[in-house]
Amino acid sequence: DGLADMEKLLSEEVITNISSNLRSLPIQVTLPRFSYTAEYNLIPILKNLGIQTLFNASSVDLGGISSTESLYVSKVLHKCAIQVDEEGGEATVVTGVSAGVRTGGPLVPLFTADHPFLFFIRDRFLNLTLFIGRVTHL
Repeated sequence: DGLADMEKLLSEEVITNISSNLRSLPIQVTLPRFSYTAEYNLIPILKNLGIQTLFNASSVDLGGISSTESLYVSKVLHKCAIQVDEEGGEATVVTGVSAGVRTGGPLVPLFTADHPFLFFIRDRFLNLTLFIGRVTHL
């Protein structure tokens, strides 16, 4: 599976390198409709970053934000959704770009995504990858 092989090679460094070498060109893009949803428990990630006591009911002190002595954080969930259709693309935080047909002038190259592919949504200002996904059912 070529897509799986490509995924094994990906890292944030590789994606940043690819993004920094992109250039803007007029192109007509045809994408299938697709949607992507995911939900993540962020507590393990936050604990790995050193945030431990916030999740421990016996050792956390959140008295500065609540008078309830037994207050602690029990869940931190991150949900995201992306939908691409005839109107373009939209993510929960990021809006995608829709492509249209340009008439007249030089011929515009056509790219049709009629096979499995990976997609990335990046914040150019922060130079961060916000979403990564794969489309396999067309």
